[in-house]
Amino acid sequence: MPISRFFGRAAASALACMLGAGQAGAQNYPVRDNKGFAATDFKTIAIVASSPEALVTGNGNPANSLADVIKLAQGKPLNFGSAGVGSGSHIAAEYFFKEFAKIPVTHVPFQGGAPAINATIGGQIDLMATTLGGGAAAQINGGKLKGLANASSKRAPVVSNVPTYAEAGYPNFEAASWVGLFAPAGTSLEFVAKLNATIEEVMKDPQIQQELTSIGFDPIYGSQSQAETYFRAEVEKWGKMVKALNLSIK
Repeated sequence: MPISRFFGRAAASALACMLGAGQAGAQNYPVRDNKGFAATDFKTIAIVASSPEALVTGNGNPANSLADVIKLAQGKPLNFGSAGVGSGSHIAAEYFFKEFAKIPVTHVPFQGGAPAINATIGGQIDLMATTLGGGAAAQINGGKLKGLANASSKRAPVVSNVPTYAEAGYPNFEAASWVGLFAPAGTSLEFVAKLNATIEEVMKDPQIQQELTSIGFDPIYGSQSQAETYFRAEVEKWGKMVKALNLSIK
């Protein structure tokens, strides 16, 4: 049973807080049939960092851009790997191929990001959907992977040679995985606000921001209400993608 179920039912307490990735909340929540918890069971304390979804390929693939991928798809069936069924990268990539590129691409799920990256480098799969912070940025900079596009509004400093989806002709496609801190819904706003203020102070540290940026993450800080608004918007956004793809996990 996911920890989110236990956490959502926990009594409001200064000790009951959870650090979670986007897949565990906004991304993974809509795709599960038997959720056992609701998004309203949580109060968002802060969203601290995000990493854009990206599409990469191995050096053996002749594609060097999204345009090349679209052309290749006209002549042969393509596939893409991800860290697993229902992962944020799986959802985002499949949604892009279906709703934006409108090309058939088969999903190949792996048990984690590392095996998928290795298979991409080895040429066992055509493409990989991942976040830049999930190890892709390091492999791109190391010359083992080619970055085709990142789903952010701007290029990522850590891989500034990788264009955005907008630059490749798809201006309305943006998606990212993120990390946030949550408390049970009944936790007092006073306590949540104090935690938020402490986290904001930490996230404003230039060294922490630089370290996050260097591995493919964008530091985030703001008020508790801004974090809550962000989380609710993400639940709606990823829910829309899941519905369009008719995805579900038992």
